[in-house]
Amino acid sequence: MKTTNKTLLILAIALAIVSLGSSQALAQFTTDAKVYQADNGKSEAILFVASVDSLSDYTSKAFYLDDYDAESFFSYPLSYGVILSSAGTPHVFLYIQGTMGDGNWFTVDTVATNDSIKTYATGTLDLNNKKCFAYRVYADGITGNRLDTQLTFSLFAYRKEYK
Repeated sequence: MKTTNKTLLILAIALAIVSLGSSQALAQFTTDAKVYQADNGKSEAILFVASVDSLSDYTSKAFYLDDYDAESFFSYPLSYGVILSSAGTPHVFLYIQGTMGDGNWFTVDTVATNDSIKTYATGTLDLNNKKCFAYRVYADGITGNRLDTQLTFSLFAYRKEYK
């Protein structure tokens, strides 16, 4: 699937808004599943910003993609953008987890494993076409991460179910 310039522009603007407006706090998501509507409500960007040290793992608030249930994530995958920043070399495992509403969370897709992305990277996620009640971002800092390691991650869902 081609990523359109419009999609990349929306992701870049959303990341800029978050980067300029977020305050840094340790061991938590400072921007947590913040949803921005786009294309007159036909699509949305979901943003996450977190400080990820090496002491523990972090999970975001749940976010919901039920407006996309009628579409296949294989045919219409989610676009994402991710960047890590640190004075050192950051290393983070990054996953999308899902739940069927019973409190048990499982990995539905892998964004990055032991990655040190210090330049803005984009891609697509099909979530293995798992339709879950809710999703969340799971970030795990690797031993040796500095306290200033910052993760900025955004998802863009662009084909809402027509109601």
